[in-house]
Amino acid sequence: MVLVLLFSLELSVKSQSKYGISGITFSHFVVDYSSLILAKICQDCGLRGFVGKLSMDISSQPSYIEKSAEQSAEAVKDFIDDCRGLVSHLPVHDRLVEPVVTPRFIPTCSAELLSRLGDLAMENDLWIQSHMAESKDQVAWVKETRGLEDMDIFLQVRNIESSSKKPTDS
Repeated sequence: MVLVLLFSLELSVKSQSKYGISGITFSHFVVDYSSLILAKICQDCGLRGFVGKLSMDISSQPSYIEKSAEQSAEAVKDFIDDCRGLVSHLPVHDRLVEPVVTPRFIPTCSAELLSRLGDLAMENDLWIQSHMAESKDQVAWVKETRGLEDMDIFLQVRNIESSSKKPTDS
């Protein structure tokens, strides 16, 4: 199963560069070594990659969430160090892969985890990539529990957002 996953990741990355895509963001895994493998594939294939290890500590399947905000932040710190280590031996202009901090999205991250991830991003001069709340219920939950809309939270740091279509009444 793991070999099939790795093979499909490599094919996916190679197909991106084949069609002229020179840079991409990835965040597929909660487990950091899987994200490191993806970072290595990007570097080896010559594709500029911003690669993240997913972080979440609430409101998800038990096998996806990490035991605590502290444990999750430590895993991200280790991922940052390991990802940078993949390319540290290369001249700066050949370093195609950079780590990014990746909270899955606000409803799956405690306030403590978001704070720790924001601190890691600022301390390490990294981007944050995440998903925006997509349903009316998610948008309302973020506003009710955090006092801000998710974009207002993420605008406090350098960020790359995906799935940012806001629900409408129509």
